[in-house]
Amino acid sequence: MACYVKINYTLFYGGNIMTRTYHSKKPVMPLGILVIAIAVGIAGSLLSFVYLKINQVCPIVYLCVLCALGFGSLMGLVAYGLIKVMKIRSAFSAAVGVILGCVIFTLFKWALYVQWDYEKFYYEPAKKESAFVYYEFCVDFADCTDDTKLQELSSYSIYSDEDLELVVNAMKNMTMYDYATMTGNVEDYISEGYSEQELNGITAFDFFYKDLVKGESAGSAMEAIHNAYKMNVYEFYYEYLGKEPVADVPYLLSHPKYMWSSIKEINKVGRWSYSSRPRYSSANTNTDTDQNLINGVLLWIVWGAELLMICIPAVVIAVKRAEKPFIESEKRWAVINDSDGFMFKPPAIAQSAVQAIKADPDSLFACEHLSTRPGTAPYFKVRIYHSSNYDENYIDLLLKSYVPKNRSYTETIMIKYLYVDKDFVYKLFKESSQDIPFSYTESYSSPGVMESIDTSGAGSFDSELLPMASEMDELKLPSDEPGSSDIYKKFDQ
Repeated sequence: MACYVKINYTLFYGGNIMTRTYHSKKPVMPLGILVIAIAVGIAGSLLSFVYLKINQVCPIVYLCVLCALGFGSLMGLVAYGLIKVMKIRSAFSAAVGVILGCVIFTLFKWALYVQWDYEKFYYEPAKKESAFVYYEFCVDFADCTDDTKLQELSSYSIYSDEDLELVVNAMKNMTMYDYATMTGNVEDYISEGYSEQELNGITAFDFFYKDLVKGESAGSAMEAIHNAYKMNVYEFYYEYLGKEPVADVPYLLSHPKYMWSSIKEINKVGRWSYSSRPRYSSANTNTDTDQNLINGVLLWIVWGAELLMICIPAVVIAVKRAEKPFIESEKRWAVINDSDGFMFKPPAIAQSAVQAIKADPDSLFACEHLSTRPGTAPYFKVRIYHSSNYDENYIDLLLKSYVPKNRSYTETIMIKYLYVDKDFVYKLFKESSQDIPFSYTESYSSPGVMESIDTSGAGSFDSELLPMASEMDELKLPSDEPGSSDIYKKFDQ
């Protein structure tokens, strides 16, 4: 005669339904967040040099995408290592730490990008050109003066302070209207928005050079012209006059508004090209010759996608590491046993077996055990996470499917971190004909359900709450009680 013991594995704690899968008891770890953020921020900032250089020379967009994904994966591995070493078992803390780290290195990366942009399109060209020539300090007065000496001066060279003084004084004593009249350009200046009154109210020197001279005296003008004659544009404008700060990384990071305005200027012109290679452009790029550049809203979308391709892999890798089972009683991560011996043949409808195993892990043993891979047929594989003495155990149930095109198996996680007792593990080793790695006396259930098994916020539970089959014939719950799952055990009498 046979009887069935009806056991309910669903427990109620504080009004919540107890789950049988692993949940960390550490929802927030502030120190973990801080350490991960700093480490990812520093590592990402250092890697930004390499990442931006690759993007400058990489000719294929697909490779740039792979580069971004690789960048993010490396940041995830940095976090992965810290989580493992520091025993950070909070997925939330891992995610927040990585996101903060991504913010840190993204700011640095943009500051570095803007600095290189200024160097390529502003500073380097400025260092190659004479300030005297660029700012046209020596004007050809042949058409606007009767002074024989001035007429003899070359437009782009000077010979003495006396010659310079002639030029300065002539321009200081001439209104801009007189200059425009003598050169026949009055209508041009008026079309640009200047009135006759405005042109008569300013000297030619002030109109052209006031912003390029320190002070108002003739001596200041002479000093500026002398320096312009000796300096390149970069030295004259940025170092002598100090009109604008040099946009290097420290300055940009300490002046985010300036960096943001620079980024917007770059966006107006474009960054990526539809043709050939990604272009390293700036606000100084000639759009007349670069019609294929992506700019505006579309470029913001490209930049946003790039950011996501970096951050998402980093967060996913870190979170998966933090979610792994941790043995609180031993203060260590669970040991992983990924033996190929734990293989089973699934039924025709694999999902039905999965649901049964979720309700009763022992249902797995109703499937045929496989000693070798079944050729190209799909099969179940069990991965065990266990404490050192196997008193606390969790399993993943994997569905392995063969892909002929790749001649390899794909892996689908059907059940993740399901708690199983020592009985189950014993049966698993015994079924696969492997040596039992722990001392064990067969019984219905092993003691000590670990505190890592948690509800969604409700806390831990004790195995003593579970009814033992040896202590009762039948346990009945009201049929309308929510969340109950019935598991039947057969015992021969």
